[in-house]
Amino acid sequence: MRRPSNSNQHFARNPGGRRKHQNGIVPENTNRVELQGTKVGLISFHEIPDDHPDYSKLYKAQARCVYEMINAHAEFDLLVFPGWTLANTKTLLSMLKHISNTNTVAILEALDTGITHAISHGMLARSFEEQVFAESSEIEGDETKMEKFLDVFENHRQFSVCGASARLLICGELNVLRNYQNRDNCVDFRFPGHQAFSKKFAEIFARTQIIVNPGHTPMGNQCKMIKRREYLSQSGRLYCYTANYRKRGKKKMSSKQNPRWNRCPEVSKQLLLKASLQYCYYDGCPVTGQIASHDCNHILRIYNI
Repeated sequence: MRRPSNSNQHFARNPGGRRKHQNGIVPENTNRVELQGTKVGLISFHEIPDDHPDYSKLYKAQARCVYEMINAHAEFDLLVFPGWTLANTKTLLSMLKHISNTNTVAILEALDTGITHAISHGMLARSFEEQVFAESSEIEGDETKMEKFLDVFENHRQFSVCGASARLLICGELNVLRNYQNRDNCVDFRFPGHQAFSKKFAEIFARTQIIVNPGHTPMGNQCKMIKRREYLSQSGRLYCYTANYRKRGKKKMSSKQNPRWNRCPEVSKQLLLKASLQYCYYDGCPVTGQIASHDCNHILRIYNI
């Protein structure tokens, strides 16, 4: 069950329609829709190495797993898959023929283009603009890239779930926020001194109730990430994150390094229980997920909001 929210612990009312959060200033949720009762599914896989001799076969099997999972869970309002879920767009288009679930919004990425897609009513509903940046070093001090990101985030990443306004943050774009270590890792927009950018981000965020943040592999420094999840889920918002399992290290692993290929199925299954793979937050608090299906290749948790 979700930990009870106590708003008084998190913010005090502030002039100008914004709330003072323990992490910084959080814009009011101006398009608020009641999300309690919403059902969210988060799925994680093992990363498939580029050099695996059965690379194509494995991705084909994973695609089958994806559409079978979508069809089996029409009770979910939202299903979020990690980055690199499908090998290519051709597979996505072929997979659509097998989808019978017309209730669930599913979010997934095709590896060949790096494009994330939304499936809704059993059809391809939207193809989102690709990832703008992956690490904080790519955006820090780069006003041109931040301007591009804000335009993409506002105009090319929106969709709807249960009548609520949702937007997509892809993997490391979570670094649009920053933590201040000398202030207990409190969170704010990365360009707080840029008035136009700060205002723009606040306006977009105020119109957004659900943030969906599919990752490719887990992000580090969970103490900082916790604060960012709290920030993005405040004021009745919902934040969802899921990623693939990868052995530690920044470089994409070879098949010899990947425990999925050189360890027994039971060990591979246990690795998918890693806490940093999936997070769901609602109204500033973590939501506890329940395992709906789990084997050596995938894990699916359901989150009842």
